Amino acid sequence: MAIKYVGAKRIQGLSTDSASATFASDFTSTSGWTSTNSAFVVNTSENAIIADNTQTTTDLQVGHTLSSALSNTAWVIDFDMKVTALTSSGSLWTHLGMFSGNTTVNDDPNQDWLGLLLHA
Repeated sequence: MAIKYVGAKRIQGLSTDSASATFASDFTSTSGWTSTNSAFVVNTSENAIIADNTQTTTDLQVGHTLSSALSNTAWVIDFDMKVTALTSSGSLWTHLGMFSGNTTVNDDPNQDWLGLLLHA
């Protein structure tokens, strides 16, 4: 049983309970990752996803398909992000998150997603 906060500062569950991860990566391998452009890839030397959006006019995407659907009620996303520059000669949008559909469609309104938008 996972720990559940049930109100009035009460907790249900055991401190020794743990959830199993649906997906986790330390970025030491590119296996299972797909990318639409070499400017946005898993870099195994730096153990990170590296994005270079400098003066691009094409969609840059990297993703990994999960082996099962996320729970509708309980999940965790944990990541570190380092932005070294965020500039654009026009309008640059960067989407980070989880998407239920094809992310090659710009801002597709026919999907569920949770994420972070960066705009320059």
